[in-house]
Amino acid sequence: MTIDDSVTEEYQFAGATFQGLGGIDFRIWKGLSVFAEYRLNYARLDTDLTNGGSLKVAPWTNHLSAGLTFTFR
Repeated sequence: MTIDDSVTEEYQFAGATFQGLGGIDFRIWKGLSVFAEYRLNYARLDTDLTNGGSLKVAPWTNHLSAGLTFTFR
């Protein structure tokens, strides 16, 4: 990460993350179905940067996936 020409290139333990997931699958016809899944992620991060700076952030991210599936039998 580069901030004001100061580069931080190392791994640090910055905090825990949490994730929730749910999904559903509807059968439409014989082997054809449609699905949807939702995922929510949260992280509370506090890390040190080069030259004495720090970064604190608590992002929430949302993910939605949907599609068709076909099962061969």
